[in-house]
Amino acid sequence: MKPLADYPFDDFENYGVAPEFEGRKRFSLILNNTAALHRHRHFGPNHVMRRLCQGLVDINLPPLLYANDQAGLDLVLSVLEQPPTLVVLNGEGTMHDDQRRAVMLLRMAQDLSARGIPTVLINTIWQNNSAETATMLANIDLIAARENQSHQALLKIRPDTLLVPDLLLSAQMGFVKIQGEGIGVVDCSARSKSLDLMRFAAAQGHRFYAMERRLLDKPDLIRNTGLNPDAITMPQLEDISNHNAWVVGRFHFAMALMVHGIPFAALPTKVHKMQAMLHDAGLMGCLLPDDWQSLTIKEQQLAVQTALGSWNSATLKRAQTYVKAAERSTNAMFACLVALQPSD
Repeated sequence: MKPLADYPFDDFENYGVAPEFEGRKRFSLILNNTAALHRHRHFGPNHVMRRLCQGLVDINLPPLLYANDQAGLDLVLSVLEQPPTLVVLNGEGTMHDDQRRAVMLLRMAQDLSARGIPTVLINTIWQNNSAETATMLANIDLIAARENQSHQALLKIRPDTLLVPDLLLSAQMGFVKIQGEGIGVVDCSARSKSLDLMRFAAAQGHRFYAMERRLLDKPDLIRNTGLNPDAITMPQLEDISNHNAWVVGRFHFAMALMVHGIPFAALPTKVHKMQAMLHDAGLMGCLLPDDWQSLTIKEQQLAVQTALGSWNSATLKRAQTYVKAAERSTNAMFACLVALQPSD
């Protein structure tokens, strides 16, 4: 058996071990470390995973290991002298449309549960999955959906499903003060929508930010939209202070703006995560129309102005109410995880 220090936590994409927690009698194993999957380039998954890890430390179940595929799971389990106390599957935006990755992760969780290890699925979307995939939830000890649309779908399968908004809302991100002016524009996970957002930014003279690394590596494609590739950067949390309003295609970026009370217009996502979250928060007024891509630049600008115009004191109050409720729900969920620990 290799020492745990040979498997540094978060240094690899598909597996990792945290040596600082070695020797703990109780510890947890995380499935689907999305921060590692994105190589820590996306601040959304970074903050989600930090909140998850901190929550597990707070309940004395520190995250000793993570695995993002079956090979990674086999490897990290091979270095253990005892099984984990708890397995936490971070559903995030993965659990939809019977995606191969979703099914793989659920099978991993199912196998660990069959070994008698308490296993939970939290922070998850649930959309357009088959009845066969749903059967894999039967022996999961606790399930928490991150928005009401997924919650309603899961209640039909597991009536005990909790509703706990995305973990980023209760992450300690610090306070960001607006220092810039004008509108910033952030890309989308869908390439075609990102290109349309680029054309819009170029036509309106807005600064553009891209989280998709592969997009940044295609300068000719970017130039064709009218933007200068050298002027595009990957957004970080501190960048939200660069502008006093935003047009966003990224779910977690929109949530960070909400936490800090910065107005934004949001592009609907292919899966329901953006629109479902905004519905729960009472912020549907800032959602751009489904056909925004097909509109003329002038019509797109009018739609953006309408969405940004929906922000007022009442809107900000609803956003802050949602954030505070998310913090309470998250704390209550971690308290439920304590109850899953076997007695000595």
